[in-house]
Amino acid sequence: MKMVSWNCRGAAKLDFHRRIMDLKNQHSPTIMLILETKLAGEAAQAVVTKCGFSRSHVVESDGQAGGLWLLWNEEDVFIDVVSSTAQAIHAIVKVRFHPIFSKFHWFLSGVYGRPQFELRMQLWDELRKVAQHFTGPWLVIGDFNDVLDQAEKFGGAPVNQTRIKAYLECMNECNLMDLGYSGGRFTWVNMRENNQIIRE
Repeated sequence: MKMVSWNCRGAAKLDFHRRIMDLKNQHSPTIMLILETKLAGEAAQAVVTKCGFSRSHVVESDGQAGGLWLLWNEEDVFIDVVSSTAQAIHAIVKVRFHPIFSKFHWFLSGVYGRPQFELRMQLWDELRKVAQHFTGPWLVIGDFNDVLDQAEKFGGAPVNQTRIKAYLECMNECNLMDLGYSGGRFTWVNMRENNQIIRE
């Protein structure tokens, strides 16, 4: 089973459909988490329908801020969405028709941390509550909108140590570990030129 998480920075963009189809063709995901959709209401539902998954759970954006979509193929995986907020979707997942994975379920939290620190602190508290109530396997995936140390940022002001401390405390209290990555070191760039480029 494969899962893809993508911060699309707006699902109303002209190239959104092409890019999501490219991701589907390249990775064949069973589950897809789309972040920062910046869409709500009928506009969001219309785009979700075109994504080609049999089931979905939509957290609408607040104007041009946020928005999360959890998309999956019901014939391959059972998903029960337990709760959702402006920054996360929490669900129980069970893979169908697999000799090993279909024997147990696991917990999924798809997150999009809001850029404002005070709002992101609410997300950390939300994850702590999940950790207190669910003791099985747990995958937290998405865009935390934060870094754990200076090495995860290039350019701009130095990282904020208060924010790092809050992020690390949440990770430790929830017994979460970074699974690492393959590919490029940075996944976000501010799209500016010359000496104003910031990468994280």
